[in-house]
Amino acid sequence: MYGNKISCNGGHLSKPYLSSGVFIRGGENNVISANDISQNAERGVYVLDHANGNEIIHNTLTDNGHTAIEANDGTGLVIKNNHVSGAHDAVIIHDLSSSVVSNNGSSVSFVPPAEEPGPAADSSSPAEKESEKKTDPSDSLSRLKEALTEKSLPASLKWAIFMYRFF
Repeated sequence: MYGNKISCNGGHLSKPYLSSGVFIRGGENNVISANDISQNAERGVYVLDHANGNEIIHNTLTDNGHTAIEANDGTGLVIKNNHVSGAHDAVIIHDLSSSVVSNNGSSVSFVPPAEEPGPAADSSSPAEKESEKKTDPSDSLSRLKEALTEKSLPASLKWAIFMYRFF
């Protein structure tokens, strides 16, 4: 999708995902580029449900309800060089892997998954799982401080770590 004006979508109280300017659900390898996406009730662009290989690049997103771009559950997503203004959050990311997010404004939130997936969690004994739950808060705080002082982390990621840990 290239060079369109997409605006004033929304108001669906029973189906808030329909209140987005662009909605990609499970679609793959779409390119959303050079569009003017504005004044949508919830999100300018909403991508979810294994939407892999999509690109959201060089768009102007203005005054879109809560979030300019929200992506949930996908691989290989590229979100970059979008001009964002007037939204509470520029970009919100949930459960993405092997994706690129850059140059989209100052408010980028990375929301971690609810639990760690993978075979390592399944191979632990019940006693190991119980001991993992009991972590010393001071140890967590020292690890957080160490992560926040790491110079190689971008400032937006440091802020996301801080916000996740304390709020």
